[in-house]
Amino acid sequence: ALPYFPHLVNTLTSRGIFVQMITNGTIDQLDKLEHPNLNNLIVSIDGFEEYHDRNRGKGNFKKSITFLKKAQTLRFHTEIFSIVTKQNFRSIDT
Repeated sequence: ALPYFPHLVNTLTSRGIFVQMITNGTIDQLDKLEHPNLNNLIVSIDGFEEYHDRNRGKGNFKKSITFLKKAQTLRFHTEIFSIVTKQNFRSIDT
């Protein structure tokens, strides 16, 4: 974790600068961010739970989904980022 990161983001957003962050969603510092409407959170999801956890560690899919739900409750802009590969393309519902 980057302990200075919330302060940096708050400094920028307090000046009206929109901040976009890419995260795996496993470290939750959302409560420390003061201007959710000026932040865009992009959470990496590799695929469905089994595939994601195989890549990122057991339990990380649930952590990421919990993070996304909390971010939406706190009114952050959220996106999910996935890279389609030959290993996961069959598991993605079209």
